[in-house]
Amino acid sequence: MKKLFALLTIVVLGVAVIFHSCKKDDKNNNENNDSNKNTTQATCSDEIQNQGETGVDCGGPCPACEHWTKQTSSVASCFYSVFFTDANTGYIAGLGGKILKTTDGGTNWSAQTVGTQHLLSIFFINANLGYIAGCGGTVLKTTNGGINWGGKQLSGGNDLTSIYFADANTGYAVGYNGTIAKTTDGGTNWSETGNPPYDRINSVYFIDANIGYIVGGYYSTLIWKTTNGGNDWTQQSGASDLASVYFTNANIGYAVGLQGQIIKTTNGGSNWTAQTSGTTNDLTSVYFIDANIGYVVGDINTTTNMGIILKTTNGGTNWTVQSSGIAKKLHSVYFINANTGCIVGDCGTILKTGN
Repeated sequence: MKKLFALLTIVVLGVAVIFHSCKKDDKNNNENNDSNKNTTQATCSDEIQNQGETGVDCGGPCPACEHWTKQTSSVASCFYSVFFTDANTGYIAGLGGKILKTTDGGTNWSAQTVGTQHLLSIFFINANLGYIAGCGGTVLKTTNGGINWGGKQLSGGNDLTSIYFADANTGYAVGYNGTIAKTTDGGTNWSETGNPPYDRINSVYFIDANIGYIVGGYYSTLIWKTTNGGNDWTQQSGASDLASVYFTNANIGYAVGLQGQIIKTTNGGSNWTAQTSGTTNDLTSVYFIDANIGYVVGDINTTTNMGIILKTTNGGTNWTVQSSGIAKKLHSVYFINANTGCIVGDCGTILKTGN
């Protein structure tokens, strides 16, 4: 009996040792698993809808997703240009002399008709002083925040596609057949300037009173630069069929155009390099909030069947598609501040984002 008792005691002690060892291993394994879980913890940028997010990597505990919502107006015309003077006050120019204005950040729009020409580009210098360019050499001017518009037709009558003012007095209007018109007296008088190519110019942008750029082209590579206020223009290397140009500072600029073209310069236009847009759809307008964040809009995306919106957060290195939610071509994008933007397009399209 004593031998049997001793044997049972040894067996029980052995089982206890083994059990303790297994528990210790389980604890170690659990600690290791917890450690592994910590290294793969869900984040706001893991491309998975998890941790209570309302969308992939947004909403809930993460920054809100950027949504574009359709605004309503009484006008169904195609809209070609949008411009805001402050967070509440904005303007839209469109076909058939249509001009829209909002005073509540785009919630409501009031419409007026000025003439019958299609209006293609709008630019405001301050809350009261603004200009619109359009077909048939049309240039409109307001000095009271759009309550009244006075107009004139530039000699030659070429369609004007873009207008830009470097200051209250000096402005440029560009368009078909190489038209570059300049005013130095706030739009009272306009004269042809420089040595432009005989081609369609689609967009003009000035860094200051002297340095400016034009892009366009159907027959040639059309990126031209002036350093003396438009008296002379020199051709830059780049691309053709460009629709819009925008600079974030004296050196860094972007241009977009047909078949998904996005090009960038980092040396004031001396060289332009192609960026990967991820689309072959025509792009019509580019706007940057700061050195890193920018937006591009364009034609209907053949994949999503919606007007295309692209966004970059790293200075154009990468572009991501945003949903416009509407099957219309988009013509112009403008941001009021870092969060609030507006896009306009065909058939009365007005889109707004507020985050």
